Amino acid sequence: MIISALRGPKTEQNPFIRLNKRNYIIVPFGVIANSLIYIVPIHLKFSSAIVALLFNIAIFAYCLIILYLLSKEKRETSSTNILRGAICMLVFNGFNLISVFNGGILLGFTGATYASLAYFSEIIFFSVAISYRTSADLKEKYEIKTEVMRKKLELEKEKKRASEILIKHDFELQAERTKAIIAQRTAIGRRLHNDLSGSLVTLRFLAEDFEAKATNIEERKKFRDLAAEISVIYKEARNYSHELSSNTTINDSTVSYNISSYLEKLRHQFLTLGLLELHIELNEDELLKKLDTAQTKNIYFLLKECISNTIKHAMAKNIWISIKFQDHVCNIQFNDDGKSGKDDIREGFGLAALRSSIADLGGNFEVTNTTKGMQINVSLGIE
Repeated sequence: MIISALRGPKTEQNPFIRLNKRNYIIVPFGVIANSLIYIVPIHLKFSSAIVALLFNIAIFAYCLIILYLLSKEKRETSSTNILRGAICMLVFNGFNLISVFNGGILLGFTGATYASLAYFSEIIFFSVAISYRTSADLKEKYEIKTEVMRKKLELEKEKKRASEILIKHDFELQAERTKAIIAQRTAIGRRLHNDLSGSLVTLRFLAEDFEAKATNIEERKKFRDLAAEISVIYKEARNYSHELSSNTTINDSTVSYNISSYLEKLRHQFLTLGLLELHIELNEDELLKKLDTAQTKNIYFLLKECISNTIKHAMAKNIWISIKFQDHVCNIQFNDDGKSGKDDIREGFGLAALRSSIADLGGNFEVTNTTKGMQINVSLGIE
């Protein structure tokens, strides 16, 4: 019981406690001291009994000292109950020892009664200590599970924030492109209305003036037809200008995707939030000059889907994106340092759709699971 109570803080500060951990040294001496009375001659039995008594008294005092030292320490509930059980056991065994020298009776109780009380108190207090220890272990396991769940929730929260950033970028990109195209169309409509329509009006008045000054019927008819044709062109030009100025329906094929600007903006936002670090290697001028609208659009959505997959599944801290041109081929490489497995990556709807789109453009699409994370390689032929 006392040895069990030694587990805890400050157990190495006192030589008594250090010695008690080596009780294998004390036990043989105790066995010898208490066994001499049975093996020595009759005239030495009294002396052997005195030696045994002195040894047992010394051990009793020694145990009391250890219990006193342990009681001064701040110990957990289970260790405290073990100490209480040890004290009770020691006291009752002490009564049992005294009863032996008093004919087996002490205070009206036999030595067997004190021995029974000693073991009974030991069982009671040790059971209470075990229950407290079990309760503490359950509490610790609960706290560990709670901490794991908290970390999972934080991870899901970070994923959600990153996904919201991607969605926000899509809306911002579409809004910016739509706004730019509407502004261009409005400017063209105004120029048609102000410049071309004004010129057509001038031509129509000139044709009407020439018609009035014509000297014969045939010339008048030609100028009249010319004025009528100019009027038709004027009306069509005016309708076109109004349509361009007022119609805000934009065809997605007219939208251009600035990959460099998108990645740089995304890199800055992720870095600010501490979610991911993007390492980008590309030449913006080459992207604008060598890729057509369809290729740029597919590359944009390819990178967006890859980043989204990394956020959802890989738990990565870094992403490397490289876009290089060699001869008439555009090579795109995407890597992350997320968790990797032995099995091949299962492509979801997003990656499968991108693979199909790249194939429609005559390109190659490869996904591999390396020891350092996911890697995607895409090659597109360019003119």
